[in-house]
Amino acid sequence: MKLLSIGTVSEACGIPIDTLRTWERRYHFPAPQRTSGGQRLYAPDTVDRLLALKQAMGNGMQVSRAIQFVTSTDEVAAPRSPADASPEARPAQHWLDRWLFLVATLDGDSLDQLFRRDHGLMGTMRFLNERGGPFLEALGEAWAAGRLTVANEHFAAERFREFLVRVWGPIAAENTGPLVLCATMPGEHHQLGLHMAAATIALAGLRVLFLGANMPPQDTAQAVRMAGAAAIVVSISRVIEPPTVRRQLYELRLAVGDDVTIVAGGRGAPVSYDTIVSPGSLDALAAWATDLFNS
Repeated sequence: MKLLSIGTVSEACGIPIDTLRTWERRYHFPAPQRTSGGQRLYAPDTVDRLLALKQAMGNGMQVSRAIQFVTSTDEVAAPRSPADASPEARPAQHWLDRWLFLVATLDGDSLDQLFRRDHGLMGTMRFLNERGGPFLEALGEAWAAGRLTVANEHFAAERFREFLVRVWGPIAAENTGPLVLCATMPGEHHQLGLHMAAATIALAGLRVLFLGANMPPQDTAQAVRMAGAAAIVVSISRVIEPPTVRRQLYELRLAVGDDVTIVAGGRGAPVSYDTIVSPGSLDALAAWATDLFNS
């Protein structure tokens, strides 16, 4: 990997050398390597980050907060093995920096463009696994750490929800397989995981009846009977305590009867629970949905 001099970086970004040195001294960014003679050398991805930083400041973000956002996702997306820690592996993680930066600046059009681009390049299942899941986790961590406001988080959730509906809605509308109802339990207002599940089962040929968040078991059961659904997919986050989750699943089983399959997924779903299916991943959910379609 060829490293860049401070002059090359300055010219590529349009940021004066003195400014780069000031930011390094005050904020420890950009962080160069040093030659034996003290010359600053920068990784090539530094240019992308500085350009993102300029855009954030152009949108009114203070330099300290913009730098925090450009650098904060390193820990969220940190490599998990020594091999992944190499400099060559790091640029693959920068999509998450960019997405969170656009969330912070409320740049919905650019965020939508990146959703569409990566989905087009990856296909739906890879996009859900390699983009959707990490993005939702990073959103929650950034909000909890105070790097995102409630408005930022709601903005991102709504943009991603709209995109996912555009992905799975037309597919499900053309499907002819068994009908599956998608809902969350009482007190569960997070729907993005449910939309990812809906996209997964739609790809397998199943029809989708999307009821959304905060559904009481009796109302869910009534919808199942009215629509003739073969199964219920429930998305469960970590918001609700495990004992409450188990009680709600038990109430749902009693309400719908034994003939309807209940599938529970998400980070708050039980690993094992009698009378329900626990896929554990979107790929496992896809396998279950394919089996149902072929049954």
